[in-house]
Amino acid sequence: MCIGLIALSFMLGAQGGQFVLVPLLGALLAFLWYNRYPARIFLGDSLTLCVGAAIACAAIISTPSFKMFGFFLFVPMIVEFVLKARGRFRAENYSTLLPDGRLLYQGRIESLTHFITRTGRYREWQVVSILWGAESLLVAVLLVGARLLATG
Repeated sequence: MCIGLIALSFMLGAQGGQFVLVPLLGALLAFLWYNRYPARIFLGDSLTLCVGAAIACAAIISTPSFKMFGFFLFVPMIVEFVLKARGRFRAENYSTLLPDGRLLYQGRIESLTHFITRTGRYREWQVVSILWGAESLLVAVLLVGARLLATG
């Protein structure tokens, strides 16, 4: 999301939120570097909510069109919220680890990770890759859309 919003800010000339996004991206890349698979630190709600708030603030303080793109980047998180609300916020995202290292989840779908692990037998890193891939695809679509709006 940070990379996508930074690219969008350059495309749209909306650099108001870059003073939040660029340092945030640096911090997240450092966290990822020192916490790459297999992860040793669980970032939890504290970091997740802080990052989400920083990204939202960067979108809000920028131009109206930038706010719209920022909203669309949050769609997976909104879907996750709706799924968690469906389970009254009691769902855990844990799956059963099978002997071959793949994950199995057979309960009610109350998270995006539940949906992914119900559609196939994936390893943890594959589930993360699918989620990153979905967000990256959304960023790519928005970048193409922003380019078309800017030129058209």
